[in-house]
Amino acid sequence: MAHEVFISYSSQDKEVADRICSALEAEEVECWIAPRDITPGKEWGEEIVEAIRGSKIMVLLFSSGSNESQQVLREVERAVDKQVIVIPFRIEDVDPTKSLEYFLYSTHWLDAFNSDLESSIQRLKQTVEKLLAEYNSKKISAGCPNCDAENDLENRFCKECGTELDAGINKEDILREVKDSVFSEQQDYQQKLYQLSRRLYKKINSKARGLYQSLQKFYQTADSKQKIVAVVSATVILVLISAAILNLRQEPAGEIQDTAQEEKQQTYEEAEDHYQQEDYQTAIELYQQAAQENHVIAKKRLGDIYHRGLGVARDDEEAVKWYRQAAEREHKEAQYMLGFMYMGGRGVEDSDQQAREWYLKAAQQGHKDAQVALGAIYKHGLGIEEDVAEAEKWYQKAAQQRSETAKEQLEELAAED
Repeated sequence: MAHEVFISYSSQDKEVADRICSALEAEEVECWIAPRDITPGKEWGEEIVEAIRGSKIMVLLFSSGSNESQQVLREVERAVDKQVIVIPFRIEDVDPTKSLEYFLYSTHWLDAFNSDLESSIQRLKQTVEKLLAEYNSKKISAGCPNCDAENDLENRFCKECGTELDAGINKEDILREVKDSVFSEQQDYQQKLYQLSRRLYKKINSKARGLYQSLQKFYQTADSKQKIVAVVSATVILVLISAAILNLRQEPAGEIQDTAQEEKQQTYEEAEDHYQQEDYQTAIELYQQAAQENHVIAKKRLGDIYHRGLGVARDDEEAVKWYRQAAEREHKEAQYMLGFMYMGGRGVEDSDQQAREWYLKAAQQGHKDAQVALGAIYKHGLGIEEDVAEAEKWYQKAAQQRSETAKEQLEELAAED
């Protein structure tokens, strides 16, 4: 069933959850709620993951029961990871646990414990309808295949990590966009350019060969003048194919020219292809081959796979192992994720100090989500004394990178002065 809203709740609050579901569906807002929408015979966890992935909004029915529920925590974590809008609907006056606070620190809460439940549900309906209208009015493409960030349709490269999106491209666009990509270090730039050149070659080669085959068929039934045109066109196409091959062979200078380095990169790219096709078993094998050759991004990707449980049982300890190896090689996404793991005690003993240190490493490399996380740590005094000035500093850095969360937090800090 197509749905827009996922309802997350503790079994203790099922009656209220059902009332919310009925109220939203009365306004033709399709909801997904367990156990009603669990397909008989399907694995419960898999169904929930897919339902969250397909949602635009999660309504979190927040109470003392859901506050202590590990299942609810996992659902919220997955929603945040997939950039699903979370609306906490609080029916009891309780403070969230540190783990939930981490995910919801910048979220506006709807409090229903001081007013009539029915009127609170009406406010919730209005909020959901407003957010859905805003969501549907935005021109959003599919998530980035590398980091899952959402991008505007006109974006040719992911705004978060620079990965090529599935759109019509040409070589000039690639060269211009790569120069302005988030990869600031020379080696990262060289590897990115090489990877994009390979993809450009594949597209040109595929399209050109298709045209060439069509011309061959046309030639068989053409008259003499048409045959001349077909031969000239075929010659041009063959020149394009040759040019594409020559372009690919003009590999960036430096380590990427090394044969072993090239093979390692090719193994990683092959793993990426299988990953995008959701052939996770083959992808894991290839990522591990590249990781054994010290391919940093492959290590980070393995961390993601084990953290999310893609094709394997979820194993946060294994995820931390791979994140750490990539983080120690200065991979800022891995450093951010390692901070995330320490903050929530996932695969490691929770440590605010370790979380802060890894967030700092990523933030110093310009990772805006790490900058937002540091802002939250200093604002709320998570494992450290509150420091509004330090929080503002990191929020400012993230806001300069167009982080909406950082902008909202700066507005809140200004309002508190």
